[in-house]
Amino acid sequence: MVLIEVWNEIDLATLTILSEDVADIWQDLATGATSTFVRPPELGDDSFSDTFKDLAAATSTTLGTDRFAITRPETVSLIPTGLFQEKTMRVLSAFLAFRELIDSGLEARTSHWYLAEKATVDLLVVDACSLFDNLFEHRSANSPAGEEDSLIEIWQKANVKGVDAIVEFQREVGLEDDVRKVRNTFSAHVDPDVPLADLEAMLKGFPLQQLNTYLASIWSVFADVCRGDVRTRHFLVHGLPLVGIAPVASSAVKSFR
Repeated sequence: MVLIEVWNEIDLATLTILSEDVADIWQDLATGATSTFVRPPELGDDSFSDTFKDLAAATSTTLGTDRFAITRPETVSLIPTGLFQEKTMRVLSAFLAFRELIDSGLEARTSHWYLAEKATVDLLVVDACSLFDNLFEHRSANSPAGEEDSLIEIWQKANVKGVDAIVEFQREVGLEDDVRKVRNTFSAHVDPDVPLADLEAMLKGFPLQQLNTYLASIWSVFADVCRGDVRTRHFLVHGLPLVGIAPVASSAVKSFR
């Protein structure tokens, strides 16, 4: 439940402090900290916020099987009782977050604003890497978070029906490596040893459509395995509307959007 506690620390106060810090940094840059500073046009564009107005969450009561479902109003969610469920929810959350962002068209709508498009691609990259890591990769004991099996390993040990289909899935290792490189140098972290122009070129050349196609192929196999076992089938009911019930309240939800 630490995830929920951290999520709920994001509120008007924290966002105000962060946005004010960003404004101060831009001001320092604009007054001589660097001779190459160009103020991003979206910072002075009154229409910028309109781009995000249709991204509000649905208001009807639904079932949610992702990790953050319990933080959303009017949502009935699964509480994981072990790593089998929790890890599956991690992978599902990465799939859903990537898919929802792609379907929103936000990347295309923000393509003429550098910072907004970069932020969108950053989210897509980080979610894709989370999916690769949690689904396929065994986390070593030397990791700061400790050793942990991949979801494939967990499903194999639990004899999930049909798991061989995803074990035998042909991964595009080169594409995964390219996505990890973007994450490690410019999305989740900024590599100070790589010139900014090179990082920007990497971002502009990012193969978003190829990644979208690849994740769709992984999802197809993942969903087929989920359908085949009674212990995983329920994860596919995400977003199912619930009709004829009273409003749902949760202490995990803050009255802040």
